[in-house]
Amino acid sequence: MFRRRSDASKSWGFEDRRRSGWAPRTLLILGGVMVSLGIMMLQGTPWWRLHFEPSYEWVDTKDQPLLGDAGFASHFPLERLTTYRVGRSQGLDIPIVVAEYHNEVGQSEHAMVYQASAPESSVGTFNPRMSLWEATARAILAHASPESLYLTWWDNAQRVHLLTGEATSPRLPVKASFSGLPLQEFWGVASGGYAQDVSEARQFAQWLVMDADKAVREIRASYRAPQSLYLLACVDDLARLSEIERLSGVSIPLEARYFPAAQDLHAQIKEVRRWVNEKGEGTNYLVQPVSGGGVRAWRVTSAEGAKLLLVRLLPFSHSLETLVEGTRLVYQSHWGGYISIHELISPTDH
Repeated sequence: MFRRRSDASKSWGFEDRRRSGWAPRTLLILGGVMVSLGIMMLQGTPWWRLHFEPSYEWVDTKDQPLLGDAGFASHFPLERLTTYRVGRSQGLDIPIVVAEYHNEVGQSEHAMVYQASAPESSVGTFNPRMSLWEATARAILAHASPESLYLTWWDNAQRVHLLTGEATSPRLPVKASFSGLPLQEFWGVASGGYAQDVSEARQFAQWLVMDADKAVREIRASYRAPQSLYLLACVDDLARLSEIERLSGVSIPLEARYFPAAQDLHAQIKEVRRWVNEKGEGTNYLVQPVSGGGVRAWRVTSAEGAKLLLVRLLPFSHSLETLVEGTRLVYQSHWGGYISIHELISPTDH
């Protein structure tokens, strides 16, 4: 069970979303866009070669878009919205929308945002991501303070900063983590450029692949009190495993398998369970439905892997049972915990 360590979790609007059965605890009803793109970057994953060409093209740009054009509210006025088409092959067409804006000191920044619905030729017909990010932004703004810092992967950090204006880190990817992988040029364009100083991204990657308890102690020691520190995790972070591994130098003990759509849902569930339990009964796992009715299942392949900060922050089956020591789960979105926010706390706050 989730352990509420104080009433602070309730003030964020956190709800215990546990339910009975296999599917509701871990299934995440996602549009499949970023997860599909992320699989294109995973080393040793031939699945993407069957479905995508590692290419992109510009579609259109809207300068100084109105709120209706953007489809969401942002903390900073938008300078432009640019749509790209990625992975066009075999009738598949993935739109990626990039928002450009000027931050609090006038510097240009980028953030990838999502369309509520995709063109008919695109992967998926409905993408709930932006509404989930907007709900998360509202929760953050309700508890904003000048001392708050949100540590999360760079694409999440960009999105949170755009929507809330709150401090986030790191906000740029590292070019070396994309070397030799599909769409290296695209990620540089979409992100607004690669980081010149890679220390923040590299350090965060190293924390993600450390024992969670040790990582939290190091994070707390790295920042001065009374700064309020939060760890924000999104299930789409699983699409960034190749980046994290390259920056940290650690191979993450996770395996993924795609299960195509089946008319018999119970048969599909049985097949996923069979694959998960190949590593032993009680294997730590997470399941994502993807466009077209299929699912992608992730399993942790070692006891040490279940202790990693990355795994503990995401809604894997065992991660739902006990929170990381020194943290408090203050927010979790719908759709199976797609976005989670953990506050770092001192021992006296238990």
